[in-house]
Amino acid sequence: LKTPNAGIRTLRTTSDDPDLHTDVYSPALSGRRVLYPVATFTNNAVVQSNQLFDDVTGQTTTVSSTPSAALWGNYLVTLDSQSGAIIRKDLSTGQTTPIYTIPHASGDTMFGNLEAWGNTVAWSVFVCGTDCNDTPVSGYLTVAPGSSPGAPTSVPASSAPVLSSGYIAYLADIPDPTLIALPLSGGSPINVTTTPCANSRSDAYSLDASTVGWLDCASHVDASSGTPEVAPLPHVANP
Repeated sequence: LKTPNAGIRTLRTTSDDPDLHTDVYSPALSGRRVLYPVATFTNNAVVQSNQLFDDVTGQTTTVSSTPSAALWGNYLVTLDSQSGAIIRKDLSTGQTTPIYTIPHASGDTMFGNLEAWGNTVAWSVFVCGTDCNDTPVSGYLTVAPGSSPGAPTSVPASSAPVLSSGYIAYLADIPDPTLIALPLSGGSPINVTTTPCANSRSDAYSLDASTVGWLDCASHVDASSGTPEVAPLPHVANP
């Protein structure tokens, strides 16, 4: 990571011992802060957490003991893997707002993906008892500062949703994988494509304002060889 105040900062450390090292995954940059999940491997055990680096103060803090967290502006959103509580914290004031609690049975644990954009929080969370459920609990909720959360909107997402200023996008199995864009202000879901590269994570599609980008795995003809093939092709659309 290279920043104006801290220069170059190393976020990943390694060791000659393969059983003793730390890995960093998918850093998220928002304003002056970087949120990054960390997995520390020690003596065949794995300890996961989320670290938050502040470029102004130069401090790094552990913000959750699970890899489920999201950052947008001053908002930090975390998931408690034991209680299922999704909490939003305003890092500028320290105020916390409970967003939603994932339904679960006593003793269950939870993990999944969180997304934040403005006052909206989205989630796609798996609930694990003896086994983990095949379909995540997915939805979104908009909560203005100082307001109490209302009822969330559920979405039939089979993978992590992504947010932007006005839309939520997600994959759904209906019955085949379909990339859907849904207006946050209300309205009908928009089927963007029925040939996305199916992925359990959201790295196969993205959203910016009202433009959706995705990797499409429809059969096509290679331009150089003329051979039919199935390979990821980048696409964009405005629903």
